[in-house]
This record gives sequence, C-alpha cells and structure tokens, in this order.
Amino acid sequence: MPGSPKTDRDPVAGPSRGLQNRPPPPSTRASVTAEEGVRGDPSTPRTNRTNDIQAITNLRDEIALQMDGEFVECPVGTFIAYYLPFEPAESDLSAFLAKATYTEPAAAQPSSSTPTDGARITRTSSKGKASSVIPPRNHHILEIVEGELRCMEYHVIPTTPGENKTYSYLERIMRAIGEATVNERPQNGFHYHPCPNSVVKSEIPGANNRIDGCIISDLCVAANGDVDIKATGIAVAFEYKRESGPNLEKLTENNEQAVSANVQIMTMFVGCSATGSVTIVGDMVTLWYHGRSHSAVSEPFSFVKDPKLFIKTMMSFLFAREAERDEQHNPTFYRTVRTLSEYRSCNITGRMTRIWEVNHVSGPEADADILRSGLVLKGAWVDESSPTERLIQSEIFAAIECRKAFIDTNQCVQKFEPDALKELKHLVEEERYKTYFLTILADLEGQPEEERAAQRPAVPRVFRPKRQYRSVCAELCDTVGKMRSPDEVLKVLNQTLSALRILYFAGWVHRDIRSGNVMGYYYPDSGGEITSLQAKLSDLEYAKEYSIDGDPAPVEPKTGTPHFMAHEILDNRLLVPTQVEEDQTDQKRSQSLISELFTSSKAEVSKARDCSLDKSRVIVVLHNFQHDLESIVWLALYTVTARIDHEPGRAFAKNVFKNTVVLYLDRSTCLKEKISDTLHGCLSPDVAGVANVLEYLRQKLLKRYHLRNTNRLANGPSDDAESYAEIHNEFFVTFETLAGVFLKEKRVALINETSHADVVVTAPRPLKRPRSTRDDGDDDYCDGHGDNMAPGRMTRPSKRLKGTTEM
Repeated sequence: MPGSPKTDRDPVAGPSRGLQNRPPPPSTRASVTAEEGVRGDPSTPRTNRTNDIQAITNLRDEIALQMDGEFVECPVGTFIAYYLPFEPAESDLSAFLAKATYTEPAAAQPSSSTPTDGARITRTSSKGKASSVIPPRNHHILEIVEGELRCMEYHVIPTTPGENKTYSYLERIMRAIGEATVNERPQNGFHYHPCPNSVVKSEIPGANNRIDGCIISDLCVAANGDVDIKATGIAVAFEYKRESGPNLEKLTENNEQAVSANVQIMTMFVGCSATGSVTIVGDMVTLWYHGRSHSAVSEPFSFVKDPKLFIKTMMSFLFAREAERDEQHNPTFYRTVRTLSEYRSCNITGRMTRIWEVNHVSGPEADADILRSGLVLKGAWVDESSPTERLIQSEIFAAIECRKAFIDTNQCVQKFEPDALKELKHLVEEERYKTYFLTILADLEGQPEEERAAQRPAVPRVFRPKRQYRSVCAELCDTVGKMRSPDEVLKVLNQTLSALRILYFAGWVHRDIRSGNVMGYYYPDSGGEITSLQAKLSDLEYAKEYSIDGDPAPVEPKTGTPHFMAHEILDNRLLVPTQVEEDQTDQKRSQSLISELFTSSKAEVSKARDCSLDKSRVIVVLHNFQHDLESIVWLALYTVTARIDHEPGRAFAKNVFKNTVVLYLDRSTCLKEKISDTLHGCLSPDVAGVANVLEYLRQKLLKRYHLRNTNRLANGPSDDAESYAEIHNEFFVTFETLAGVFLKEKRVALINETSHADVVVTAPRPLKRPRSTRDDGDDDYCDGHGDNMAPGRMTRPSKRLKGTTEM
C-alpha cells in the first residue's frame, strides 16, 4: 500500500501457522492474480459459515486456513506505528520507567535518629534536607540487573513449572502500567485480568474458546469482584505457552488459539471494528491486530530482554481512547427483541451481517416507551466505497420512474406475454412495484476503519477499509428457507419472478438470489388476521445495472450463494452446444414433458453452430438476467429435495447442493442432462408432480443459453437485453403451473434448513466474496446473522454491553 514503511524482509502470509522457522505457505492455496486469464479461479478460499452445533475449538485448523490469507507480518516498530491504538510518547514512557524501576538507595547521611522501618529510607538532597521517600523494593516492577533493565520476576527466560505460576507476575506489571500517567489520556476503563484456561462466553452455539488472560472492560466486573469473561467486553486476548525454543508445534497451537478466540469475539460483537491479542511462548511476545479489512501480526520480541518495549505496547492498549461518537442532533433509538438468525464464521473480514427484530423506542432507557414494534434491524460491515442498499434501491426506483413513460415502446417488455405485460404496467404506473422490496425506514453509515499503511501478504490482495452500515426496515418477514409450507414457498417464488421482471425493466440484475433474501411478508388485517402473502426481494447490495459495454476485467468476481449460483457463474465460461449434447437432446425429446421443445428452434441452433466462430475471442461471463432466473430454479429444486423429510430426495440434494464455488459434475449434469427420470425416482410422492415442470424449465434454460452464447461467440458482444424476454415469458407461464401442482398435491411440511443438526444436506451459506486483486469496487462478502445485541459504532465501553442502539 502507498506509504508502506520499507523493511529488510518480505512480508509472509499466514502467521496463524507460526512465526519462527515457519514453513512457507502452501503453493496450492487457491488465489488469483491479474495475470491469470478467464479460466483462473477468481476467488481464494472462502469463508464457510460453520455448523452451528460444532464446537469452535474443533474448527481451529479450518479457522487457521481461512485466516491465513488475511494477515500481513511486519517488524515490531511498524506494528506499533500502524496497528497499535497509539504510540506512547517517549517522555511518558521514560517517566513511568523511572518511577517503576527500583534503585539501590544511596548510603544515608549520619543522623541523630536512625530509621526503624527499613522500608522507608530517606534520601537527602545536597542541602542536607530530605527530598524524597524511596518506596520499598516490592513497590516496583523493574530493576537493573548487571546493567540491563529487567522485570522483577523475569531476570531470565521463565522456567517455572506451570503456565499459571510462570505468568502470574504479569498481572502486577499490567496493574502498574494502568496506574501510569500518560499525557492527556486517562485510563480507558479496561484492565488486565488473568483467567487461565477460561472459556470466552458467547451466545453463539458451540463457542468454547479458552484464553489465559485478557484486557477487559471494567463493566464486566461484578460488585463482589467476579469477572464475566464475555466476548463483548474483551479488547485484547492473551495466550501463554511456557515452552519456547524450536518447539514449532507449541507456537502454532498458541497462535491458533489466539486467532480462534478473536474470530469468536469479532463474530459475536458486530459493532467492534478491531481487536487485538498477545501471544507469549516462553519469553517471546507476538502482537496481533484483527480488523474488518485484514489482520496483522508483529515479529516476536523478548519481554525479558526488552521490558521497555513490552511496557510501551501494553500502555497503548490500556490508554487507548475510544473512537469519538458522531454528533447527532436527533438520534433514533431501537431496542432489540430477538435475534432473527445466527452467524458463525471462520474469519473476520466478511460482512458479518446480523439481523434482529427491534422496537422503535423513545430513548436509551430500559423503560423507554415503545413507539413502533415489529421492525427489523440489519447491520453489516461493507467496503468504505460500496454503495448502501438504500442507495441502490433508490437508483433502481429512479430507473423505473425514468422508463415509465416509455413502457409502451420498450422493446424488452413489449415481448412479454400479455398477462405479464399487463401486470408489469399496473405495478409501474401505480408505483406498486415498491411492494416487492423492503421499506427502509432509516439507515446509518459508520465511519470507515482507519487505513493502515502496512505491507501486503505474499498473495496479491487489495485491503480496503470497511465501515459499518445499519438499516431499519418496516416489514418483519419470513425467508423461504424458513417457511414450512411448499405451496407458500412456490407462491413467494412466483411473485419473486414479478420482482425480477421489474428489475429487468429497470435494467438491473440482482446477482444473489437465495433462500435467505427471498422473503414473504404476511399482511394482517385490522384484527391481526393474515390476509395475504407478499414476496419481498432483499439484499440489493450486490445488484448492478446490466451492461456488456466497456472493458470488463478478465474475470468478474463470483457473487452469490453456491447452492443457487447459475451454472455459468460457477464454471466461469459460457454454456454452448456441442454435437454430443444435441444428439442426446434429440434422443430424449420424445420423453420430454413438452413435446415441441427445440422443434421450432432446431434450425436456428444448427445454423448458429455452423457459423464461423472466432476461437480467439474472449467472452467474459457477466451476471445476466437469466442467471437470476436460473437461481430460482435451483431454489425450487432445493426446496423439494433437501427440505422434505424423504431420504432419496435428500441424498440427491446432498450431491447437487454443496458449499463450494467450483462447478462439480453432479451440479453440471443437473442442468445439462435430463433430470425428470431421476427426480421421479427420488422425490417424495407428495411433490412428485414437480419433476416434469422442473425438467421443462431446465430445457428452456439450456436452449436459451445455447442460442444466445453461440451468437455471442460468432458475432461478439452486443446489446442483447431483448433476448431475455423469452425466458421471462417461459418462467411466467411455467411457474403458474408449478404453483398449481402444489395446490393439488397433499400438503407436506418442510424442514427448517437451520434447525436440524442431523441433516445430510448443508444449509445454503453465502460465502465470502473473492479477495480482490483489483480495485473493482466490489465488497468482500460473507453474509450471515448473529447475536441478540444491536451493534453500535465504536462507542464508549458501556455501549458494548447494552442492547440499545441509536441511529
């Protein structure tokens, strides 16, 4: 990064695997650079949301792997300059050292009275008058040993049996540092607390990390002196290992424990922009910084041989100022009611999205009046340059209003089926299109992280500072992933197609259709009875205006959730017909539900295939309107296989739906080859009628991909927006049929995708967006949800522990 200090050694990625005599990072780690072409994997290892039941300590190796590419390593001086809260002034440090260092008193001048208390020796000045009282030796923490400054109990590398006893004296050292005088900096309400092998308390299931010490908020101390080791109160975690020397295994274990604990802390406390940790192995201290954009680690140093450096770094932690809160003349307060979904990650730098049900209240007091209930608060960490969801929604609405006057001449939508066009015109002209999106009542953008001028890791990576973003929506919805009725899911999916036609008219693509952001809002009447179900399409942060103009990057970063990603997005190349595929289609045509499929376009396909293709032409896979529609099909297929308690269907889903961004054979075959026979053999009898409808949609998708892409390869990119009207028509007609199938079938309950620990199919999880190697303006993406405390910006420590947030 610009302005990075120069050092004599290159930065090394992956400090979670040890810092001394560490082996080089594996060359097989997935990554991408600007030099890699279209076929390169555009994403490094992504952040899986872990199984909610599994203990975090069982995931330390996975956490170390996920965090490995997040780190930069730098000398201690660079770490102090860029990653500590502040660098203590030399004058403050010298004053503390002078006060904390025991010095043998000079021989006392003869006096008529001899002190009886050896602990109170009086030093006389040159004028023969007492100038000061020297405290006893045990009032100091430092002394001079053979001309070198040493801590009282640490003249040499600790060898005392047992870690607890070995490092117990650190408490006294830290207490003395906390009592220092630092110019214009009061002690910050945090203190060091030794807690050997104590569990970090968290509301996240499976959170069982243990730490040996911490710098923790004074608010975690009860009246009787007991300290509550909760994640939201910890600023710095400490891990100790007595063994030193060449024992790399102990060093690695210590580092992994510290990193794992900080992942838990940052996951639990979504409002925190950064935490720190300190690991000590023998006498070697390593400093760690964990931020929302990246993490950093210092080279180790000896606190025995250089106690001044250790004191300097601890002084920075204990006297750091909290970030100033923005002044707001008319703050709005919301109190959390419950967590709407949980989140657990193996690293820190993703979006860390959390969602709560909240009430709008009159103030921060516990007994504040409730002004409005049933609202939804969403908090996430986004790139400082990324547009907010409210801004994107406003741009989409503005595009619709701009095109409204020309809807009768719009060549794209004029190709819609009459009923689909009639519905669209009604929604646009009456401004009812807004009912398909969430009503954002308020939002707030936090201050971005301080940009850290540090070295980059060995893998090329752009670290962009992040800022917290919060929004409050009026509708408390159910996601289709939590709906228990198949006919409700299909009804919402059918309405979601209307939302996608609205986006198509506006010229925008969503890019992340999944079970967590396709939602249903139950409209109640005046008596509270549910009268209707309205689809809501949320999470617009990754929506983009569709365009094939300009000079796109060699690879567009993959966006979305692997369970529901389109085939072309997973594969990073266009779907084009081959002779083998066409022959197979011809052989199976008689078995198809829709007998006329491909008959009207066979000549078109053959003609397109016979065109002279420019094999040197590079076509970038850009997310288009059909990709959003394909995600709807995957979502429907997931619902009728993975979410119905029928073993053959769930076994099928286990092979087709995996949390990986690599296209695998079973997934590819599911789109490129006939699936109706397979579905008839594995679907529950209650939904068996869906098989033929899904097969029909599969064929229609494949046909449109082949026609459009063959033309693109032959003639080059062109404005092809009109070509997506036909696939919209086919979905419009087919989903009416699909919804009708469920209405006629016996009702069957769906499995909640997050409630069963014994499911054979992993729940769909949005994975971390690719770590950018270019400044493309895209945010790192790791969506998920978490604890039941509303996030606050970096506020006073008391705000960390309360459940009211203000906007």
